[in-house]
Amino acid sequence: MKKSRKFLWAGAFLLLGCFFWTGCGSKDTGDPYAIDGTQAAVMEKGTELLEAEDYDEAIRYYEAAYRKDKANSEAAVYSSLANLALISVDSRVANLMKNRFGFIDYPNKLNALLSDDWMAEYKNSSEGENTSRLPKLKVPGWFKTTQMYTKSLINDEESVNTWELLLLANLVENNTGGINPLLDEIISSVFGASFDDVCNRIDALKYEEAIDLDERFIQAINLEDFFGEYDGILVGKAELNIMVSALRVVKASLEWIASYNLETDLSFLKTDWDDPDKIIQNLKDLDKNKFPFNNNFLEDKKNGMMAKSKTDIITAIDRLIGSYEFLISTASSYPDGIKAALNKEEYRKGLTALTALKKAIDEEAVFEVTDILNENGVLQGLLPIVAFTAGIDMGKLFTPGYFSLKSGNLVETNGQGKPQFYLITDSGEVQITSEADLDAENFQSMGIKIKLDLFTGLISTDLPIDELFSDLPAIELIGDQEIAKIIYSKYY
Repeated sequence: MKKSRKFLWAGAFLLLGCFFWTGCGSKDTGDPYAIDGTQAAVMEKGTELLEAEDYDEAIRYYEAAYRKDKANSEAAVYSSLANLALISVDSRVANLMKNRFGFIDYPNKLNALLSDDWMAEYKNSSEGENTSRLPKLKVPGWFKTTQMYTKSLINDEESVNTWELLLLANLVENNTGGINPLLDEIISSVFGASFDDVCNRIDALKYEEAIDLDERFIQAINLEDFFGEYDGILVGKAELNIMVSALRVVKASLEWIASYNLETDLSFLKTDWDDPDKIIQNLKDLDKNKFPFNNNFLEDKKNGMMAKSKTDIITAIDRLIGSYEFLISTASSYPDGIKAALNKEEYRKGLTALTALKKAIDEEAVFEVTDILNENGVLQGLLPIVAFTAGIDMGKLFTPGYFSLKSGNLVETNGQGKPQFYLITDSGEVQITSEADLDAENFQSMGIKIKLDLFTGLISTDLPIDELFSDLPAIELIGDQEIAKIIYSKYY
């Protein structure tokens, strides 16, 4: 039967989900990858081990086969897929999951990760044995004594709702100084040297050198339902690029966020969230210098992350465009029907948009979005204007510190780096000039306003932006009158 190159888009994203969640003998040299036998024999042994659900050994054999001849495309493809999976149990990832998220028994071996031995039962209801197995989470001491924890229990046993609250409590417990370290650890562990090595292996492949995935491999990672009856599934540089480019976009997004300082004291949250009196007291006790605007929260960290984000976005787009162009070319072994589907106008427009986006980011220019907005009906019926142009200034979007709190273009300030608060009542909103303003009987909330400069600077258009956004309402932040007074007093 003729082998066909089946569509791997959905399969790639299924593997991404695993990635985020989730006659040969060794020479006695101390090198775990120094395994006797031909490359083909070592590859075959790796597949046998995978079929036997010995995932850690299977990955070791695939890597050993690759090291015997790095130019072999089959070994490069299998070892790339294997090493992507292996990142999920890297010691740094395991430490991240334990020390930042509170997973008690997060494994450092794939065999253990793909089992449920490290999970625990959490009740869904009070009736029968209706439970879910979820990763076992620590119970911070301060949280165990709260009403919220007690109320979440079902028949004195932890529930799925308890698990959700515990995840939040652990994030507070393990990141009380803000999430700078958390972001840095995610980037360095998940997207570190191992990820770069996989990307380099894929780059070294040729588009035409797709390999026929072993049917046992498909079955071992439970993809047979997606692929249907096996008649040969070819995977190569194009498919791997799609997978890795999606991951690289995630990496770039995290780098963009990590370019801003997210250090701020969260210790006031270590209390009973169901008891407003305790939250109020914690806010009163918190040093005013630990509040956003008074500290360096959301300021430019000057750590080079914005430049890395820009580079990774451009690289991801490059790889996606290259893969798409190959898949619809005569050199691709995709069936003509799939090529025709990929070559439809909507996909071609997507390719054009990606190309324009890459150019705008690279040249720090405006990315025109007029056609995209019109085609998707985003502005239909909202504006009394038939013809207009609109774009996003990618140079400003990737300018370090552009969205900083004190010196940037995000929210209104009083000119001295302090937030301009607004009193919101049933009759409208007014600037707060003193704490006494918050004694208003018709108090609804205290809020802040987004700066008009954010829109006029970032958006390039011939629409009357000043008029359209001049009356933006304040964003309601605090609906409790006493808490509003406490927050205001930390700045004025």
